[in-house]
Amino acid sequence: METETGKAPSMAMTMYDEAPPPQVPAGYYVALNITPQMMADQITTALEGGSNSWLRKFHARALTVTGGPTNDDPWYAQACHWHQGYLIEVEFDDPDHDEGSFDGRKELKYGDMARGLRLLAEKNPRQFANIITEDGDADTADALMQCIVLGDLVYG
Repeated sequence: METETGKAPSMAMTMYDEAPPPQVPAGYYVALNITPQMMADQITTALEGGSNSWLRKFHARALTVTGGPTNDDPWYAQACHWHQGYLIEVEFDDPDHDEGSFDGRKELKYGDMARGLRLLAEKNPRQFANIITEDGDADTADALMQCIVLGDLVYG
């Protein structure tokens, strides 16, 4: 569909780390709910295949359990851990240092996950859509993990 200018209309999407501000400017905004289970699925896929070439450690330093574990899956595969109230320590191959040194370190919280989702939506909308439609694969999960940990799409 084209507008009078001959260009396709644009649609702004805003995701907030917290609740949106009370005065949101006029325009089209889409609120999307990325469920804890959707995050658990992406994190699991990234850790078990998509990101294991550059991500070495993904360790829970603090978890708040909401709803309790539902099975014997690893902690990161359980939706009950992906609500607010966690601290994850990651060790990774920092692209700004010697390849293979794995000297990158970072702590991740809820806000880091939200920023990573927002960045993926901006940098690679197709992969972001794959998360929303629950049609993602290892490449989708890796792209999300790169946005969360590295703050950009660096690898592939």
